[in-house]
Amino acid sequence: DDSSTTSREESVSFSAGERAVAVERYREMVAAGERLGMQQLLVALEQQTGEIAGLSRALDSLSASKTASEKELLVQLSLNQTLQASLSEARAKEESQETLQERFNAALEMLGERTERVTELENDISDMKILYKQQISDLCGVIESMSPTPPT
Repeated sequence: DDSSTTSREESVSFSAGERAVAVERYREMVAAGERLGMQQLLVALEQQTGEIAGLSRALDSLSASKTASEKELLVQLSLNQTLQASLSEARAKEESQETLQERFNAALEMLGERTERVTELENDISDMKILYKQQISDLCGVIESMSPTPPT
C-alpha cells in the first residue's frame, strides 16, 4: 500500500493546506476506525466472556452429572458383585440338591429292591410252612397206618 500511496501522491498534486486537511481527515478516520474496532473488540470480548461463563456452568453441570454417574456405577457394580455371589451360591445349592436327589433316588431304589427281596423271602417261608405242615400231616398218616389198631 505504501508504494501505491506514493505513486498516487506523485500523480496528484495537493497544496500544503489541502494536504494538511487530508492528513487530518485520514488521522480522524484511523482514530474513528480504531475506536470502532475497539468497541467491536469490547463487544466480542463481552460475548466471549458470556460464552465462557455459559460453558463454565455447563462444565460444572456435566462434572456433577459425571460424579453422580460414577456413584451410581459404583452402586451398580457393588450390586452386581452381590448378585454374582448369590448366583454362585444358588448354583452350588442346586448342585448339592441334585446330588442329594440322586442319592435319595438310589436309596429308594435299593429300598424297593430290599422290600421286594423281603416279600420273596416271606413268600418262601410261607410256602415252606405249608410244605412242612403237609409233610407232618403225611408222616402222621403213615404212622397211623403202620400202627396196629387195638381190638375193640
